[in-house]
Amino acid sequence: MALADLSHPEGAKLRRSDSAIVATDQMIEAGGAFTVSLKSFYVYEGHERDNSGNDLLVRSRVRYGDQPLTQVINFFEREVPPQTVKDNLEFEHIFARQDYAADARLWLELQIFEIDKGLDKNDEIFQGLNTIYAEFGGLFSALVPFASLAPALLHRIERLSDLRDQNKLILNSRLDLFAQAVSGGDAPLRCGAYVFFNQPVEAIQYRLRGLRLERSAPGQQHVPIMDDYAVIKIVPAIVRSLTSSEALLSNQQLATVLSHLDPEAKPDALTKRQHLQFLQNVIQDARKLEELDYFYALRTQQKFGKQLTSAQQERLFEIAHKLSQYIPQNG
Repeated sequence: MALADLSHPEGAKLRRSDSAIVATDQMIEAGGAFTVSLKSFYVYEGHERDNSGNDLLVRSRVRYGDQPLTQVINFFEREVPPQTVKDNLEFEHIFARQDYAADARLWLELQIFEIDKGLDKNDEIFQGLNTIYAEFGGLFSALVPFASLAPALLHRIERLSDLRDQNKLILNSRLDLFAQAVSGGDAPLRCGAYVFFNQPVEAIQYRLRGLRLERSAPGQQHVPIMDDYAVIKIVPAIVRSLTSSEALLSNQQLATVLSHLDPEAKPDALTKRQHLQFLQNVIQDARKLEELDYFYALRTQQKFGKQLTSAQQERLFEIAHKLSQYIPQNG
């Protein structure tokens, strides 16, 4: 659903992700920023044998362009009653991008797990997750070992993040979003809400209101929704969480790099902090080089008479101000 449709008091009708672009759709223009967030999810059945409620973990995995995959934890809670919509989520950040490239695709995967037992002291784990979120701006799985937490609590959260085989996969849904259609049936990257299901559904039976699914037929509001689902939202801006936008983007890039290092390496706490600081400095320097490269690419386009988008023009001035010490006055 387009952003404009989400404000309708009666709710918005569901559309296929690969439906034709309409006038109310808001696209991400070249050079623009966007953020992907998890806004709500719902599990219909109880998956615990003792009917104590579902012990749920939600994670997302993202690949942008040809970059490596990044994994994020978005939710954890014990004993969630079935048929409960969870929204206003503490850890909603999935992915953000500063300079969107028109030839890049965004690959998204959403998974909901019913986790096994053995993760006691739920409040302590939740507070630990809050600490990680505040420290890095997102619950990036690759950054969990570097969090400023007591070793015992960190070990429990790492166990949670590992998702052992005995956990039950409840929802598993993927989506490719393209700026430019490669072939018929491609889903364009549009701002708004996307609803993830396990399998195709008859869209006419539902509407989305307040980022929750409802029955669309009059008089059927009391009928339970039997499809598990999750709702993400894409907005044309960098939405920072508990840290600055720059720190969020740097940590997200760092998590992508760390996810491909040796997972068996277990350095001590001091070594991990030193390693993290070193890598953060490397990422910050790399981001400056990327921004300078992007600046000169835009300047080259201008010199050859190519019209820049409004987002590209804004980024050109932003980088020139931010990195003025590296840019010659006649550059």
